[in-house]
Amino acid sequence: MDVEKFFVDYRQEVLPIYADYVALTKVIPQQVLVEISNAFSHLSQYYNGKNSSEDKYGNLVKAHGHLVRISLDLHKMVWDEEGKLLKNWLGAGLFSALSFNLDSAELNKKYSDFLRLGAEARRHELENVGIAPEESIERYDKVCAIGAELIENIDKAKLHRLALVARFLTAKEFLSGLVLGVLSSLLAQWLWIHLAK
Repeated sequence: MDVEKFFVDYRQEVLPIYADYVALTKVIPQQVLVEISNAFSHLSQYYNGKNSSEDKYGNLVKAHGHLVRISLDLHKMVWDEEGKLLKNWLGAGLFSALSFNLDSAELNKKYSDFLRLGAEARRHELENVGIAPEESIERYDKVCAIGAELIENIDKAKLHRLALVARFLTAKEFLSGLVLGVLSSLLAQWLWIHLAK
């Protein structure tokens, strides 16, 4: 462990998933900010000239531990947010699945993979708490990539067009029913008048 690895991991592992979470939710999670503060507090002790080499290295290891925790937490949070968004989108009605720029077989496979791999990542994390968090992060990263791909393939314009078609069909059905109702009423009235005599 060295300082360069700390900053590389911060830039390559933490910042991208942090940006993904904020982009999904439009919220900056307070606990993540606390963990970032803790990581950089330990890092500042690495540069404290009063500390021994052993203390400096210990603080660097602790700082990196906070980065790993941040990355793991953010991956889980992104996975959860993507899951909510996809569940809401796919359950939004008749045309919601049609609004993806994927054929239905590919959509179903990717969504099934998202659910299955997410459950596997969670199970792996729980079975290996404190042992190999980096492996759990890699698993969550794969799940988040699938979720991001599905979300990127949502075509809101297509859904809007499908909703317009649905409204047109509903209006057409209503008008057809109204016309048939009026005609049947007129026919019944005519029959009543002419047959009752």
